[in-house]
This record gives sequence, C-alpha cells and structure tokens, in this order.
Amino acid sequence: MKRWTLCLLCLLSAGSLTYLAAQTLSAKVWVADDQIRALEWSSLVSQIKISEELGLGREVVAQTDHATLLAVAIRTGEKPHAHMKSDMFVMVQQGFGEMFVDGKRIEMKAGDSAFVPKGKPHYFINKDTKPSVALVLFSPPLQPGDNVPLESK
Repeated sequence: MKRWTLCLLCLLSAGSLTYLAAQTLSAKVWVADDQIRALEWSSLVSQIKISEELGLGREVVAQTDHATLLAVAIRTGEKPHAHMKSDMFVMVQQGFGEMFVDGKRIEMKAGDSAFVPKGKPHYFINKDTKPSVALVLFSPPLQPGDNVPLESK
C-alpha cells in the first residue's frame, strides 16, 4: 500500500511540475503605461541579445519618469558593481545562480526576489546551463553611467 501511495504522489508531483512549466512558458508581463498591454514572456526573452563580451543582455520592458523595468539575461556572470543613483529590485523568472550583495552570497532561483539599495555592491553568477533571466526594476530610472564597476574580492 505504501508503494502505491508513493507512486501516486510521484505522478501528482510530475503533473504539477508539468503544469508549472506550462504556466511559466505562457506567462505574460503586464505593462500599464499609455495603455494596458501584455508581453508574452517567451517573446520578451527571445528579444534579449546577450553580448559575447559581457555574457549578459537586457531589454527595456517599460520606462517612466520614476522607474525602469528591464528583462536581464545572464549567461555567465556579472562583474561586481553598484548603482549609485537607483535602488534595484530583482525578480528571477527562470534559471538559478548566486547573487552577491555587499559581500554576502544569496542562492537564487526562479521565483526568488532581492532588493538592493543604491550604493550596495552586488553581482549575479549564473549556475544554470542556460541563461538565467530576471525582471529588474530600477527606481529612480536607470541612468547612463550609473553602473559603477568595483574591484573583485
């Protein structure tokens, strides 16, 4: 009897994972700027061009006077840096890796979020075989020159 219960739980779990994977693939990012529009997640991700030199790429999803929303894909890892003018909120959407904030290591996977106040050193190292992708909100809006490189520790 216990064996059947375990098999049933495995089947239910596999079904749940398939359902969750299907939900992720068909997910939308809703943007309410001049109008309310839905961006298909898979289409948004396919628009991100990852630089061979940097190992990452980004696509502006929305921009206002008060915030910038980016989709960021990281194939390898970022170099340590800080944003001196903007706070940052990261929402990992796919993949997994390690985020380092102010010298502390945080394991992150799809569904995890992190808030990084302006001036805090940080960087993300992708541990997945495919690029990890996140929605990243900057407030105030990300400005040219606000990505200040720091020495590696």
